[in-house]
Amino acid sequence: LDDGYTSSLSSIGAAGGTTIVDTDLINYQSDWFSDGSSGDQMTWVKLTSGTYSGQARAFSSYTAATGTITVKTAFGGQVASGVTYELHRIWTPTEKDNAIVYACRVAFPAVYKQVSDYIRFGNWLRNPVMKQWTVSTYPDHWRVSSVTAAQETTDVYSRRGESSCKLSTATGYLYADTGLLPELWYLAGQSVTFKARAWSSTASQIRLAIYDGTTITYGSYHPGDSSFGGDDPLEVTATIPYTASEIEFRVYYDSAAAAAYVDEAWVEGVSRYEYDISGLGLYNNCPRQVIKVSDDNNETEEILRHWTAPSTDGQLRFTGNPGEGSLLRIIGLGQLTTPTSSVSTEVDEPQVQIIIAEAAVYLCRLKLQKTNVQDVGRWAELVKFWEGEARQRRAKFMMSQPLITLHF
Repeated sequence: LDDGYTSSLSSIGAAGGTTIVDTDLINYQSDWFSDGSSGDQMTWVKLTSGTYSGQARAFSSYTAATGTITVKTAFGGQVASGVTYELHRIWTPTEKDNAIVYACRVAFPAVYKQVSDYIRFGNWLRNPVMKQWTVSTYPDHWRVSSVTAAQETTDVYSRRGESSCKLSTATGYLYADTGLLPELWYLAGQSVTFKARAWSSTASQIRLAIYDGTTITYGSYHPGDSSFGGDDPLEVTATIPYTASEIEFRVYYDSAAAAAYVDEAWVEGVSRYEYDISGLGLYNNCPRQVIKVSDDNNETEEILRHWTAPSTDGQLRFTGNPGEGSLLRIIGLGQLTTPTSSVSTEVDEPQVQIIIAEAAVYLCRLKLQKTNVQDVGRWAELVKFWEGEARQRRAKFMMSQPLITLHF
């Protein structure tokens, strides 16, 4: 679309952040830029590295002798030499960002993010494999007391999912309670077992506990053998009184000598046939398959059929019992994560070509709505061209779809 100039600055700009300097621009005439005063599209400058990376400012003036651009509103501060930048002459940076977001949405399901996650039948905890992190300080549906939590993506510290929960810095505990999960009140008066898979290199560091508002019941410590303990998770069992004032499941971190990691946690003992999967990123909260897998190596044991597709509330409902404590893999399609300024990293070539074509359609339609009468024909032709390109690229590069299981 001829609107992709990129370069790097040859020297520092003005102290107040009002200019950038690039001697490569000396080769361009002043009319190559626009301040928008004639009703045409204003040129924009967007920084793509350095302290003020991501900031975009409208063009004000250009000094050809030195390759200096002055912007209408100052950047956050003086722009350093060597900073990379983009010039946008036909569309604004925001319009291009919006085009990418639009393209990622309309390209579905030809281009998608494959969702693969786990639940354990009978488990009363959400986000058990610590995969979902809306904030950086604790996993979704969990909280921390004193200890520092962080998402860890190193393979050796993740046994089940794509990440685990790293505990470090200060002693304390990671917990889930009735304030986060009101459904835990159904466990009052029941005997339950809290289990978790943890990695620790320090003895007497990690153990589990169940708190009922009065009594804390502790389990045994992890041996500290730098492993997830094979097929034997940490566990603790307690009978929660009917009169419990709280129901809380805790992962204690009792030594800050080294970091420890929690990859999966679950509570069992009371049958449950309904699970919230709204946080998994499935399109319309609907899986393609639910598969029972082995606990040790994730090999398929059975493709399940006795479940109903979630409704808008995101609840997965089972009409049969695959076995208490069974590990179930949820497979489906999700829309690409909304990117901010580039194509999502969840898609690669050649599917990127579909995103590019759909983004071009969006931009050309946008220009068609705003253009002068004499340019309508040109932009209409470009819209038609890119719509055809999008169709051809979808047909050629669309991703293969995972199988759909007939269920009842």
